[in-house]
This record gives sequence, structure tokens and C-alpha cells, in this order.
Amino acid sequence: MRLQSLKGKLLVAVSALVIGSGLLISLLVTQRYSRSLLETMAAQAENLAHAVALEAADTILINDLVALQKMLDHHMHSSPALAYLFVVNDGKVLAHTFSDGVPLELLSVNNFVEEDHGHFEKIASTKDEHYLDIAWPIFSGKAGVLRLGFSVFDIFDMYHSWWFQSTSIIS
Repeated sequence: MRLQSLKGKLLVAVSALVIGSGLLISLLVTQRYSRSLLETMAAQAENLAHAVALEAADTILINDLVALQKMLDHHMHSSPALAYLFVVNDGKVLAHTFSDGVPLELLSVNNFVEEDHGHFEKIASTKDEHYLDIAWPIFSGKAGVLRLGFSVFDIFDMYHSWWFQSTSIIS
């Protein structure tokens, strides 16, 4: 059926304009919300990496690797977004939280570390899982490097659910 009247044509045009602009606004807002979530996660990860590196320095300097492993396990259980932790010193893994050992590909990723700042890298696993990987120096790098991985899946999940909720309100 073709719209013959001006009233029908205007109704369709206004409806399309309202729905289209609503979807565009929803997309822009969720994109900014996603960016804000990533920035918040990066700040949380940086704070956790700094705290764990300070705590690990003592155990590494006195060569108490059992205490280092227990400390890493404790932080893994207390931070749900944390995917992995490991400490590398002179190319040797001192402690880690992987059940099957540290993946060799992960060791070569994110090696750039400054003396007093960490380095962030967005990485993806072979199973297409996305992580924010942080390399943080322990005792200015003299006691090794802490590697910490935060799962980004939760943020993508929140982003998609929020976008679907906001678009369902519009339509």
C-alpha cells in the first residue's frame, strides 16, 4: 500500500527520524560508556599492579618464592576481573597463576617496562579472549617484572547489554 496523503508521508518521515536519531544517540552514548569502563578498568589494574609489585618486592628480595606464590594466588582469588598473574626475573618465571604453566607466547608480549611505570597492552588469546596486559617493574625492575592480565570480556558484555537495553527503550 502506497502512502498517498501528506499526513501519512509526514508520519513515516517523523517516525523514521525519531527512531534513527534515537539509535544513533544510543550508539554514541554506549560507545562513550564503553570507553569510560575501559579507562576505569585500566586505572584499577594500574593500582592493583602497583600494590602487588610492592608486596612482591619483599618476597623476591629474600628469595621466598613460596610466599610469592601464595600472594599471587591470594590476589587472583580476591579480584574477579583478574585473569592471570606472573613474575619474571632475568627471563625466568618465578611464580604464576596458570594451571598449565605460562603460555610461551605470552612471555614475549609486552616486554617494554620503564623503571617506575608500567606498560599496558591490549592482547587477545588464541581462543579470542581479550585482555589488558600490564607489565609493572618490581623494585625499579631490579627484582623483576610483574605481569598482570585483566579480562576485558566483562566490559564488552556490559556494553552490549546496555546497548540492547537502551535501544529497546527507543523502539
